[in-house]
Amino acid sequence: DTGNSGVNFLAADNKLVVCGYTRGATARVFSLPSGSLLYSLACAPPGRLQHWPQEPVQLDLGEEVIATVVDEEHGMYGAMFGGESRGGDVVSVWDRRAGELLYQGRPYGEGVSVMGLAVQEGGGVLAGGTDGRVCRIGPGEEGWGVKGFLEGCKQEVTHLDSRDKWAATGSRTEARLWDLEAGGLVEEVRPVPVKVGGGGGMGRTEVIVKTEQT
Repeated sequence: DTGNSGVNFLAADNKLVVCGYTRGATARVFSLPSGSLLYSLACAPPGRLQHWPQEPVQLDLGEEVIATVVDEEHGMYGAMFGGESRGGDVVSVWDRRAGELLYQGRPYGEGVSVMGLAVQEGGGVLAGGTDGRVCRIGPGEEGWGVKGFLEGCKQEVTHLDSRDKWAATGSRTEARLWDLEAGGLVEEVRPVPVKVGGGGGMGRTEVIVKTEQT
């Protein structure tokens, strides 16, 4: 995919590959194995008042939907532009069949970045904030929207994964397990200490949830 800014994040399965770019709050969806472009995703509201030099897109790909988040709150160049809040990171959910927008909003509001994003197997989306909460986004009678927040973790969420009823969040110091059905942390499972490398404060913990059938 030439002629675009560098790829910030990529997700793929055996049918699609989705690329989120470092600039322009844009993602593009390609078919596999042909590699042909299917559609583009505008991952931030086109009518927003300011367009920042870098608006990197992070994303996740599920069986039914694509979820994206644009770093609008504390972007790489945020301090250069007065250090004022931009209203919060923009989370979007798209129907993967044709790229139809199902939800787009700033679920955390001002002062919170979204660095963890995961599509659930049932089609819902989890978004982890730097305030330690996990936002649940899903369908309802009036369409897609925020269904609530999971609380209990005081560490910022820098990575998020989900499988079945479980979710795992990672911060720069520890990994935690959540029970999505119970709606909270699994207190019986002690936090797993981690040490994250990388300079410039950009290091983050990657967590992966695996389940075993007995």
